[in-house]
Amino acid sequence: MPESDPYWTVMRKRASSSRSDTKHIEKTLPKLDPWSVEVLELMTQQPEAAARVLDEISSAEMSEGPARSLFEVYRELVHEGIIPEVQRVVTRLENPQLKHLLFELEEIAEAKDIADPELRLCDLLEAFRLRRQQREGRRQVAALQQGHYDEEEQARVLEQLIAEKRSQQGLSEPTEG
Repeated sequence: MPESDPYWTVMRKRASSSRSDTKHIEKTLPKLDPWSVEVLELMTQQPEAAARVLDEISSAEMSEGPARSLFEVYRELVHEGIIPEVQRVVTRLENPQLKHLLFELEEIAEAKDIADPELRLCDLLEAFRLRRQQREGRRQVAALQQGHYDEEEQARVLEQLIAEKRSQQGLSEPTEG
C-alpha cells in the first residue's frame, strides 16, 4: 500500500511539517496555470468528484506539462472505475517530480480549508464553462472580422453572440411590441 512506500512516508512528513508555510510551497510549484492548479487541488480534496470534473473539463483546457500529466492520470483512474484518491494517483506516477507536485498541490488545498467544497466545485465548473464560452466568442468575433461568414451566417453568429452576452449578464430577450 502507498502509505508504506518510503517515498510516500517522506513526502507526508515533509508536507505536514510545512503545513503552516503554504506560501513557500506555492513558490516552489512549477509555473502552472492558476486554473489548472485549482482543478488539481480540487481533485486532491474531492476525488469522488473527479468524474464530474473530467466530464466538464478536457485535457486540452489544462496547461501543458505537469498539470496535464497529472490530469491524465486522474482520467485513467476514473475511466477504470477507480476513485482517484491521492495515494492511488501517486502509485500510477513514475516521475518523482510529478509525485512531489501532487503532494504540494494536496498540501496547498488542505491548508485552504474550504468551508463548502461542493460550492467550490460548482463555481469552478461554471468558471470553466464561462471561460470556454468567452474563448469561443472571441474566435467567432475574429472570424466575423476576417469575413469568414456569408451574410446569413454573420447574422446568425451575431444573434448568438448577443444572446450569450445577455445570458451572462442576466438579461432577458427583448420583446416585440
